[in-house]
Amino acid sequence: MNPTSAMGTFLRVWRSEWAGLSRAQLGVAVSAHLPKRKALTTKVIRKWEEGQPPSSTEELEALGKVMRRHGLTNHEVSQYRTAVFAACVDRQYPGVWRREDLACRPDVDEIACEMWRQYVSGSEYPLPADVVEVTVVVKELERAVLEDRSHPAGARQVRKQRAAACLLRHIEMHMHGHGGRDRLNASAADTIARELSAHFGMNGLGLGPTMTVLAHCGWAAEAAIEDCGLPACRRLLQVSEQAEARGEGPVALGTFGSALFHTARKAPALYAGIQRRAEGMLGMYGDQVHVWMLHGWHYNRSCAASVAGEWDGAEAHLGQSERCLVEMGRPLYGQLAYDWAHALLCLRRGDLAEGLAVCERALPKADHANQVGWARLFRTELERPDKRHWARRAST
Repeated sequence: MNPTSAMGTFLRVWRSEWAGLSRAQLGVAVSAHLPKRKALTTKVIRKWEEGQPPSSTEELEALGKVMRRHGLTNHEVSQYRTAVFAACVDRQYPGVWRREDLACRPDVDEIACEMWRQYVSGSEYPLPADVVEVTVVVKELERAVLEDRSHPAGARQVRKQRAAACLLRHIEMHMHGHGGRDRLNASAADTIARELSAHFGMNGLGLGPTMTVLAHCGWAAEAAIEDCGLPACRRLLQVSEQAEARGEGPVALGTFGSALFHTARKAPALYAGIQRRAEGMLGMYGDQVHVWMLHGWHYNRSCAASVAGEWDGAEAHLGQSERCLVEMGRPLYGQLAYDWAHALLCLRRGDLAEGLAVCERALPKADHANQVGWARLFRTELERPDKRHWARRAST
């Protein structure tokens, strides 16, 4: 990956696709943070996107402030700064960096799969993947497929490029989710689902449950968006059934756990109908899964029970979730999930003091770890002007 073009490509993607800013708007926003209100023209922004780094520390710092205001976390801005420094070295010392077109490598799908496996298998899941690298490689793969480059392997290489793009979009989707960029999260999920359906089916890469996991995560993200309801929930259940039919019990368990939570929130009638099936799934597959997935299952079950007003069940699954956390060594992301399940139970039940206390303890941890999605959940409850909101809901 060429550092100069990577810096410029990421800036363009962030500006136009993520922040929704024109070059003129970005120039005005950055200029507002510069000494003496130095005006940055559209021409300057275009030069940045072509690979020319900002000309001063002040410009780079001002750009970072605008990036934070428009959706990037502190960690992601730091990664972009690193990309700028690499571009500076590349321009000063040409040839220091290897220039490699990943999209044309015959093992591009294997490289992407290894990146994906490292991302999802870390003990501190999700691992802090490099937002610049993932975004730029996805764009390179998209361009390679659209350009239909002449390659000795022809259509076979295009298929590998599509597969690699699906795997890396899944990482990108999670980065959007944990950065609190819900619409981009759902958009990436929708792209993954469409690509799988159009070009692969559920096992097209020969990677066992990988494609099922991708579809599960994609549709879970879609179900999490407020204006997506019953259709997304039904698709989650369908993925679980397909995984179960192929003998992928652990995947079926994880998918069904997500389905329970989302149906409890958005399709109560459907939730009531699938409750019985939930009781047997853990007994069937619980001994086949990693403790992390068990934690996720009990987290989802606790949240679903809280939403449904099933207090005993919510407490029981919350306790199981904590036991899994202890076994894993209490990784931060798992702890934040547990804290939200605990807060949700307290708030739904009407124990406002305890629920808000949990949110107050969890918020600094989420902020420190740049977990914007979790932080927003905790902050919303702490800043809710009408603290009687949950009390009224608990009494109905």
